[in-house]
Amino acid sequence: MSKNTELDTPARPVLALMGELQERSAATLGDAGKAEITAQSVDRIMEADSLDALFDAVGISKLTSSQDLENVPLRVSSIEVRASDQKYAAGGLGAFVVAQYANLETGELGAMGTGAPKLVAFFVKAEKLGAFPIDVVIRGKDTAGGTMLYLEKWGK
Repeated sequence: MSKNTELDTPARPVLALMGELQERSAATLGDAGKAEITAQSVDRIMEADSLDALFDAVGISKLTSSQDLENVPLRVSSIEVRASDQKYAAGGLGAFVVAQYANLETGELGAMGTGAPKLVAFFVKAEKLGAFPIDVVIRGKDTAGGTMLYLEKWGK
């Protein structure tokens, strides 16, 4: 375990995670990151093959919230770290994860956004372990501060 030289105490893993998230999400804040997000949006619009698909493509967000996927078995195949908006960064990790998934019940493919600290930490660590694709189900537990999201392994 690394040491914090100022205090000569073990560095906390949460601080290392926050530093990594800040570094990884910085690309989404720069000009290249903004240009890529714009290019992806325009790609979706230009690839639309019907009027309904066109309206879907210009929607504000194509991300499904992790809260909306509670109790749904998912196969998560990859993640991308993005910087949180300022209004969401306070009290959190300062970044969120966009996870590509397949619904294991319907086969539907999608992208999920989550800033839930336990989910963000889990997905970043799973990526480091080379664990993707991984089958999970999001669970919620009511607490005094609201619903706390966590993951359970799905299947065997």
